[in-house]
Amino acid sequence: MHAQQQQQQQQQAIVIDPNTYKSYPQGVWRQMKTANVAAAHAILVPGKNSLLLVERPTNPHPNAGTEIAGEYNLDNTEMNAQGSNYTPIPAVTDAAFCAGHYATMDGELILFGGNPFINKCISGQCGGYRSGLDAIRVFGRNLKSFAYSGTMAYPRFYPTVATLANGQAMVVGGSTTVDGMAGFKVNMNYELFSRTKLGNKIDVKFLPNSFVSRQRGFWYPHVFLLPSGHALIFGDQDGIIVDPATGTQLSATPALPSTFTGKNYQRTYPNHAPGRLLPIVFPSTQNEGETGLNANTVEFVIFGGSGLARGFAIRLAVTMKADANQQGGYAYSYGNWQIETMPGTRNQHNVMNLPNGKWIHINGGKTGSQGDANIAVTPELKAWEYNPDVADIKARYKTLAASSFIRLYHNTGCLLPDGRIGSFGSDRNDVTKISLGGLVEGRDFLRSPYGNPEFRVDFFSPQDWFRVKPVIAEAGLREWTYAKKYTINFSYNGVEATKISRVTLHAPCQATHGTDMNQRTLVLAIKNQSKTSVDVVSPPNSAYAPYGFYLMFITMDDNSYSTGKWVRLTPPGTAPLA
Repeated sequence: MHAQQQQQQQQQAIVIDPNTYKSYPQGVWRQMKTANVAAAHAILVPGKNSLLLVERPTNPHPNAGTEIAGEYNLDNTEMNAQGSNYTPIPAVTDAAFCAGHYATMDGELILFGGNPFINKCISGQCGGYRSGLDAIRVFGRNLKSFAYSGTMAYPRFYPTVATLANGQAMVVGGSTTVDGMAGFKVNMNYELFSRTKLGNKIDVKFLPNSFVSRQRGFWYPHVFLLPSGHALIFGDQDGIIVDPATGTQLSATPALPSTFTGKNYQRTYPNHAPGRLLPIVFPSTQNEGETGLNANTVEFVIFGGSGLARGFAIRLAVTMKADANQQGGYAYSYGNWQIETMPGTRNQHNVMNLPNGKWIHINGGKTGSQGDANIAVTPELKAWEYNPDVADIKARYKTLAASSFIRLYHNTGCLLPDGRIGSFGSDRNDVTKISLGGLVEGRDFLRSPYGNPEFRVDFFSPQDWFRVKPVIAEAGLREWTYAKKYTINFSYNGVEATKISRVTLHAPCQATHGTDMNQRTLVLAIKNQSKTSVDVVSPPNSAYAPYGFYLMFITMDDNSYSTGKWVRLTPPGTAPLA
């Protein structure tokens, strides 16, 4: 059956009983077809209903294969569905895991750096792969091809990649060797990567030593592109704003309260706390043709971590105002740090933004860290909901249903095109301090039948996913440019909602080690709406939303939301993809 027909049937099935959602106040976990790699990396393929999965080498595989990369087809995930949902990618022959991710405007996926995993085994996980420390790997659009494309200027183990307003990839930090965690042999620089018809272009910029030296680790640092076009880089303890083109420091985040800093508060790998940029909301007064706003405020949150940080989230508002007298053209100011107490302790988990503005936390551990030293051994199976728009800071979290699968080190999670949360991977379950047949939090769990690695997949559906859904009418890829008005046609057969509350664009997930590279959500300005259509204005420019693919959702005022549809944002005059 064609993928579009399958999705239509699923949507039709959901609207049979408008009261279905009342039966699932904590959401539902559901086991899906198994993947054949234990996904330490899960990357949603731009414009397609599938994921690129990459693992640390694990044996044996359910399909008896030895590949470390494969495509997981989301059109065929039900346990009783006929046919295969997985295609191996055996051409990846180096240690591509622990890499950074980037997607081009045309839908290529590029992985930078990786692991120096040469001829060794860790807990029965066997290598034999050549080092991936400085590799550049290019997966063609829709994963139809794969090639190695030269090397980076510096080897990078655990780098973070952000997409810049000009389309370049900013490859930040990471370790130069496998001994980086012990010797702090970090890259105190970043590389600007451009992919052109003449080949790759790389430009190296150095970060201030005073900033990098304050961080206990600089592996998978938190990197956010701001609407000014500048980059905010946050480590374990604090952050700076830099001009990516020059490396010049333009501002520094205010100091955290002293009781939340120091060696006992760790927020980057191997003590990773997911860092997320809260949605960028455009005012309804934004008009077609407005290519920039003079003042913007954005917020970011870093959830948990290791040591004493693991029970708290830190949240900060950053305001930028155009000012020609300031270096970089903007003046920066900050709100006060908000310290939010989470429902429990958590690290190495994944956090995804739903189209209705709520955030879902899944997987990870309650104690310990990532890596193979002091590794987390106690899983957190329950999902959490976080609503940053709730005024009462003590009421922003809610505990949801628990998964039956333990996912600790190297687990991944993604917002999927159908609005569910996909949960994948984990490859050190041998360290879990729970006996076979035991209980986790008083409930049964299902240990992996494959030993240490977890190849099984489960999806989480939050309560709002079961509501009667709006259905976006047009199929196929939408080609958009910036600061333009577009009409979206839709249908809605429910009775609880009265109008559309928001239209959002979500950058497709690129998840690993709790990091989601280039993560961002944009809430578009709604200009007009009827019962069958809504007019929105696209983002003003590529500093708000870098070139490339996004999932578009519409949300009703009862928090129900549609299945996502693909939109590609490009500069004016760009030819549509064939």
